[in-house]
Amino acid sequence: MNPIVKTLVILLLTNFGCRLFVDPPTSITTKIDGVDADSVVWVDGQTKTVTCEAVGGSPTPTVSLIRDGTELVSGTGSVSRDIAQTRSMNPVVIQCKAINVAIDNPITDQTTINVLYPPSSGPDITGYTGQVLTEGVPPTTVTLTCTVGEASPVPTLTWNCPAGSSSTGSNTRVIFINRSMDGVTCTCSGSQSVTGWTGADSVTLTVHYGPDSVTIDGNKRVYTGEPLTLSCDNANSNPGVTYQWTKKGAVLTEQTQQTLTSSYSKDDINAVIACTAVNSGTGTTATGSVSLTVDYGPDRAEITGNTHVLAGTQMTLTCTATSYSPGVTYQWTKKGVDVGVSSGTYRFTPSAADDNAEVVCVAKNSQHLNKQTQHSVTLDILYSPASEPVITGYSTGTVLVEVPQTTVRLQCAVGVANPEAYLAWDSNCPNGNDAKSTGKISRTINVSRGMNGVICTCSGSQSGTVWTGADSVTFTVHYGPDRVEITGNTRVLSSTQMTLTCTATSYSPGVTFQWTKKAVDVGVSSGTYQFTPQVADDNAEVVCVAKNSQHLNQQAQHSVTLDIVITVHLYSPPSGPEITGLSGLVLVEGRSPTTVTLTCTVGIANPVPTLAWNSDCPAGTTVQPTASSSTISMSLEISVHRRINGVMCTCSGSQSDNGWTRTDSVNFIVFYMTSNTSIQAPKVVTEGDDNTLKITDIDRSDSGQYSCIAVNTYNDETQTADVTVQYPPDVSVTYTNMTEGETGVLMTCEVTGEPPTYDFSLWKQIGPDEHTDLRHLPGKQNGGQFTLTLNDPITYEDSGYYTCIVNNGIKGRSQQINQTKTIRLLCCRRSPKDTDPRQPDPRESRSRSRSCGRVLLCPRIYVRQLV
Repeated sequence: MNPIVKTLVILLLTNFGCRLFVDPPTSITTKIDGVDADSVVWVDGQTKTVTCEAVGGSPTPTVSLIRDGTELVSGTGSVSRDIAQTRSMNPVVIQCKAINVAIDNPITDQTTINVLYPPSSGPDITGYTGQVLTEGVPPTTVTLTCTVGEASPVPTLTWNCPAGSSSTGSNTRVIFINRSMDGVTCTCSGSQSVTGWTGADSVTLTVHYGPDSVTIDGNKRVYTGEPLTLSCDNANSNPGVTYQWTKKGAVLTEQTQQTLTSSYSKDDINAVIACTAVNSGTGTTATGSVSLTVDYGPDRAEITGNTHVLAGTQMTLTCTATSYSPGVTYQWTKKGVDVGVSSGTYRFTPSAADDNAEVVCVAKNSQHLNKQTQHSVTLDILYSPASEPVITGYSTGTVLVEVPQTTVRLQCAVGVANPEAYLAWDSNCPNGNDAKSTGKISRTINVSRGMNGVICTCSGSQSGTVWTGADSVTFTVHYGPDRVEITGNTRVLSSTQMTLTCTATSYSPGVTFQWTKKAVDVGVSSGTYQFTPQVADDNAEVVCVAKNSQHLNQQAQHSVTLDIVITVHLYSPPSGPEITGLSGLVLVEGRSPTTVTLTCTVGIANPVPTLAWNSDCPAGTTVQPTASSSTISMSLEISVHRRINGVMCTCSGSQSDNGWTRTDSVNFIVFYMTSNTSIQAPKVVTEGDDNTLKITDIDRSDSGQYSCIAVNTYNDETQTADVTVQYPPDVSVTYTNMTEGETGVLMTCEVTGEPPTYDFSLWKQIGPDEHTDLRHLPGKQNGGQFTLTLNDPITYEDSGYYTCIVNNGIKGRSQQINQTKTIRLLCCRRSPKDTDPRQPDPRESRSRSRSCGRVLLCPRIYVRQLV
């Protein structure tokens, strides 16, 4: 409205008495979502409420909301409208207008709004697509460009790349190609603060490079024949490399690893070993090489010099090594001990103790001390014995006694020497069995009378030296007598004096005599025995024993039988012959008695009849005829066996002078048992219809198989039964008496029993009083044998009674469980002071004399109780 018009209107209204108040609006504001429009961020796609509000004015102004010149809404005082805004409408002009009658032109408030939106794509890096880059090969740089799609506002782009890159703008980066960039990742990051948008893109570079150079690591010095490992090392190669080795320019076709392990010979001295590393991606190569030092030897060492010297004389030995590189050192040892010499020459003064000592020279490679060779020599040091020869085994003055199989062993020894001393027995020494060992000789000589008074010398000498020595012994040997003879008339009339002379030959030093008649000492010790025989002395045996005066056990004897003539009268036996010993006996094989003794007896006669068993008699042990005052008898001991059943045995007597002859005979009936017949013995009752077999007086011989036979008119039937009779062990001991000093004394206890399982106790030795237990000794069992071996060699203390104790669980007839056998073992003592063990002691009866090995009789036993 024109202001002038407006004023006129107001004046007219006033003049007409109208009270009129008109004011224009003071301002108008634009708010979006209640906030002043100038501070609102409108993001693409958002819907917001736009309000136009007028301040003041009378009358109330009219308000309009206009977008990009188009009124969207109008009203009084204020208007609002929800508006959706997209990026396609940018930029948007929002205008609010207010007007009333007070003003001609409206007042306005205008806001231009740009809608914010993020990039539609990106960020994207271009300029590198993953291709392989090679250091030093064009292109030398790569330019990376980072782009994003349209956005409002424009996003901020930042790079994250390592050092070595530069920027030509906010969205580019120039990368300089080198190995440090291999595997590096470059990242382009975008952000938009108002929208909160962020994004990124990255690339990882691949750069191939190298190898720059090659070095060969490892020891360049090697001993011939030993393995050497070289390593081919290269710096910074990508990708990896392959290897090629050469020796002396020749390719080692099979060596393609980083390490080369090989051995080398002398021909490889100063050989050049080269390694070429080839980049497997680029083909780039680098080569390194080394020159080898090959050590060898020493191959051989030799010691020269004289090793054969006298003790106390200086010796010089030289050790020479051959074929070695680079050098050699030496080490000397003697008897395994380092002598502290490292040069090739060893000088020293050997002693006798160094004889046969081993000296060793070890030549060692100076760079490889474990590579060595050696040579040794054995020293031959000459030295004489430290003492004279000495004879042992016999001392001059010792008495030897000539006894069969008695020997003396002489040994001559001398100290150690080089060369070994020569020892020899002189020609006077009795011959014997010689033996020799280092520094010793021995001779075992059978003691004989020819040695008596002989001087035996052992002489020693040494070749190459003037040393000699000797030792001697003189033998004393007692012997004999060898032979004794009784002379004189042994046929005289009764009551007529008889003189007998005993003569001994070959003895030393002297001889004594002992006379016996009918085994009784007559008290005569000279060589002549005078007496007056009586009728009772007819057929008496007179014995002369000649004894060595110093060794009473060394003796010889001779005997004669006296023929005392009474009256010459011939007559025949008044009775006989008659066989006794079989009457009343029932002989059963395997049962007692197991032997039978037949005795053939004839009356006394002159001349004495001759008795003989005929050839039909079973074989046995014949005892020669013996005479009493009225009869003459002869016996025959026969084993009971089925073979003698039915045999007739005849004893014949005859007298040559008058033609007298007579005989007597007996028949043998022997019962025995077979496996398929009934027992042929009178104690088995089988008669009648009794079906029970009764065996009386059971003993071990009843063991066997029994048959029961039942017979009728139609058939017969047989059943058998095996019967075993148990009985305690029968014990026997076999042994041999010995002489003191002899060896190999065995006692064997042999047992038989049923059952044949035996439990042996320790052997028991009983003292001479036959009551005192001296000791218990272990034996060795082998089935039914229990053997005791005495001390070796035996001593006279081993004499005594020995008992073997055994059981098999079966009691004997006296109800004892243990069965025993005791024997008396005699060990004759060899001593000049003892009674001659081969001569009966007159103080002991013949019944207490015993055989003693090779010694004839040993009546006196020397036993002391053992603790």
